Amino acid sequence: MITLATPGVPGGAFVAFSALLLQLGVPSEALACIIGIDAVMDLFIGVVNCFGTMVSTVTVSHREQLLDVARYNEMP
Repeated sequence: MITLATPGVPGGAFVAFSALLLQLGVPSEALACIIGIDAVMDLFIGVVNCFGTMVSTVTVSHREQLLDVARYNEMP
C-alpha cells in the first residue's frame, strides 16, 4: 500500500522506502547511504516509465485501429 503513489513522482520511491525502513527499525543514518543510490535509480525509473507510456499508447491506438500506420512509419 505504501508504494502505490510512487511511480509517477520523481524521488517518491525514496520517501516511501525511507518510511518503510524507519518502521522496520533501520537507523536514519543508513538512509544517507541509500539516497545516493536512489538518485541514480530514479533516472532509470523515469526512463522506463516514459518508455512504457509510449509503448502502451502506440499499442492501444493500434488495437483500437486509430493508428495511421503509413504515417507512423514515415516518421524519422
